[in-house]
Amino acid sequence: MKILELLVGIAGLYMLGYCYHCELDERVDSSSIAYDIDTKPELRSSIGYNTYHYWVSNMQFFAFGQIDDPSKAVITAGFYDKDDNSKLVYGLTVDCGSGTWETNYINSTTDTLSVWKSGYLNTTCEQDDYFDIVYELQQPFRGKFLFNGQPMEHSVVGKYRGGEYTGYQRIQRLPVELTNGTHFKAEVVDGGGMFERYAYGKCVAYPDHLMSNCTEATIWGKQRSKGTGAISISIDNVKHYTGHWHVGELGAWTIGWDVTCWSKAPQFFSVVQAFVHNDENSQGKPYCCCSYMNGTLDEASCTSYADLGGACTYTCLSYIDQVVYDTVMAQEELNAASGVNDTFSNVIG
Repeated sequence: MKILELLVGIAGLYMLGYCYHCELDERVDSSSIAYDIDTKPELRSSIGYNTYHYWVSNMQFFAFGQIDDPSKAVITAGFYDKDDNSKLVYGLTVDCGSGTWETNYINSTTDTLSVWKSGYLNTTCEQDDYFDIVYELQQPFRGKFLFNGQPMEHSVVGKYRGGEYTGYQRIQRLPVELTNGTHFKAEVVDGGGMFERYAYGKCVAYPDHLMSNCTEATIWGKQRSKGTGAISISIDNVKHYTGHWHVGELGAWTIGWDVTCWSKAPQFFSVVQAFVHNDENSQGKPYCCCSYMNGTLDEASCTSYADLGGACTYTCLSYIDQVVYDTVMAQEELNAASGVNDTFSNVIG
């Protein structure tokens, strides 16, 4: 395993950026970030009966950073009025010092800041810990924040259509219309920490510090997904349970939006990423893309399933890191000769 561990470290040295088909992915070294959202008003959803602009249908927003002083770290993120960048539409405040969170909006009746939901953090903020804020903008009146994978929401309601209960649940309708919030801002106040990167789009973005191990990136994504039950990872068709759980309807994306790891050595990414998030150009179908074994997606290689006949037919052979491949295969042959068959099982846990 020493050779493989060294190669994992080498793979982490040439990280470029780990978003899977995002509209925007920027690196920063700042206590605050701000940007305007590209709404593309000429593009509309073709899914079902929705006629909303594509950006208010299952869009994902990401902010990645690191805590410097947990006692001072108050982290805010939110959407602000398109005509007044100081007027909050819907936002999140996390107070690491008190271990609390709340979501807020401006009450249209009283024109005052009001609390929508509040609660306590599941885990404490620690010095030098990485943190992430994920937001799913699900519909014009529905969306939810997650902080380090914890939903900043705790209520779901029954879903009805034509007055009939569908058997499904979804998050509550927000008291504000998110289409007004096309300016996004986030801040870590009082010297409590710094942002390192932000991204948004019909996509999934992964923190840089996880991208030297595909298994860890997979667990991170599934911890924030709408799947249910315990999270497991399959290695050479053997299912390993990770001790982590999906978050169900309070999650930010479906379980299918995931990375694919190389089964021979799941620290490394498969060169074929077969189920990349659809966007307004993919005719409602996912993308098939090539990636390097360190997880960097080649955006130029991505083609919609709609254009590939309904299946991912890529092989992406030129993206294989031959040094990694030859080393892993040589180790596998050595293990087989020695009667060892669980070389890579220790990537879980």
